[in-house]
Amino acid sequence: MDFLIFLLRIMLALALGGLIGIDRQKNKKGYPAGIRTLAFISLLGFLSSFVSTEINNSYFLIISFLLMFVLLIVGYGVSFNSKYFFGFTSTIIMFLTFLIGVISFYEQFYYFAVSLSIIISLLLSQKTFIHSLVSNIKDNELFDALKFGIIAFIILPLLPNKTIDPFNVINPYSLWLLVVLILSISYLGYLLSKFLGKNKGIYISGFIGGIISSTAVSSSLSLLSKKNESLTDSYVIGITLGNIASVLMILIEAFLVNTSFGVTLILPLISYFILGLIISFVLIKKVEKRNISNADLISESPFNFLPAIKFTLLIAIILYISKIALMIFGNNGIYAVSFFSSFASTTSVIVTISTLVKESITSQVAWISVAICILVNNLFKLFLIKKNGSKTLFISLLKNYLIMNIPLITWLVLLII
Repeated sequence: MDFLIFLLRIMLALALGGLIGIDRQKNKKGYPAGIRTLAFISLLGFLSSFVSTEINNSYFLIISFLLMFVLLIVGYGVSFNSKYFFGFTSTIIMFLTFLIGVISFYEQFYYFAVSLSIIISLLLSQKTFIHSLVSNIKDNELFDALKFGIIAFIILPLLPNKTIDPFNVINPYSLWLLVVLILSISYLGYLLSKFLGKNKGIYISGFIGGIISSTAVSSSLSLLSKKNESLTDSYVIGITLGNIASVLMILIEAFLVNTSFGVTLILPLISYFILGLIISFVLIKKVEKRNISNADLISESPFNFLPAIKFTLLIAIILYISKIALMIFGNNGIYAVSFFSSFASTTSVIVTISTLVKESITSQVAWISVAICILVNNLFKLFLIKKNGSKTLFISLLKNYLIMNIPLITWLVLLII
C-alpha cells in the first residue's frame, strides 16, 4: 500500500473516532472516553485490520475483537460502583468505534464506515429529542405503527408481483402497495402535524405525497377532513400542493423520456403549477390570520385501513373497465387509453405518450392525450373528495380546480379547433 494512502486512511480512522467522541466529551463530564480516547480506539481497530492483512492471519483480527470485548466488559464492571460509571450505551459506543476502525481499513468499506460514524454521532447528539419523542408516543399510536409495519413489511413482500387474472389486470402487489401508500401519506401528515405543527405537517405531507400519487393524497386528506373540519383550509392547501407536485412530476417524466416533447408541455403545465402555488399561498396567509390553536389537531392516529381498502378496490374495478374499453377501441385508441388509464396513474400514461410521440403518434394527438389524462384524473380526484371529504372541502377544492385547470382547458380547446 502506498504510504500516502496509508497515512490518509489512518487520519480517516482517527477522524471517525473523534467525530463520535465529540458528543461524549461535550455532554459527558468526567466520561473516560472523549475525542482522543475514541479516536485511538478507532485507530486500534484500523491497525488490527492492517496487521491481520499483512501477516495474512485472520485469527489476529478475531483475537483483537475478543480482547477489546473483554477490556470493555471489565471496564464496565469496574466503573459500576464508581462516580464515573459510563453505562451500557457508552460501552457499546466504544465497541462500535473499534469496529468502525476495523472496517475503515478496507477500501470497499470505508464509505460504510463514514456513514456509520455520522449516523451514530447524529443519534448521540439528539438524545434529548429522541427521549422526548418516545415519551410523547401514545399506546394507540405505537399499536397502529405496528399494524402498519405488518401491512407494509410483512404482507406486501409476500404478495405476488404479477397479474393473476385472465385479463392481466389485477396485480396483488401493486394494489396492496396502493393501500400502503395511502396509509403512509396519512401517517406522514399526522406525524409532521404533531411535531412541526398541524398546518406545516399537512402542507409538507401533501406536497411530498403528490410527488408519488396525488390521487392517494386526495383520498387520505379528504378522509381526515371529516374528523377535523376546523382544519379544512389546511387540507385544501395540502391537496392543492399535492396536485401541483404531481403536475411538476409529469413535466419531469416527459423531459426524461422525450426532452423535445417535454419542452412543448412547459407553458400549460407551468401555468397550472403557478396558479396552484398562488392559490396555496393565499390560503396559507388566510390560515395564519385565523391562528387556530393546536388543540384542533387530530387526537387519534389516522389508521384509516378500511377506506384505503375501498379506494384500492375502486381502482381495481376501474382497471377492469379500462381493459374492456381498450379491447373495444383497440390499441390505436390513444384517447381511450389516456381517459381510462388516468383513473389509476398519470405516470404510466405520460411515459407511454412521451415514448409513442417519437414513434407512432403526432404531437397534436400526444398533447390532447396529456390534457385528457390530467383533466380526467382531476375529475376523479374531485369525485373521491366529494365521496370521502366534507362538503366545505369539496366546494373549496372545486373552485381551486376550476382555476388551476383554465390553462389545460384552454390548451385542449385550441388543440381541438
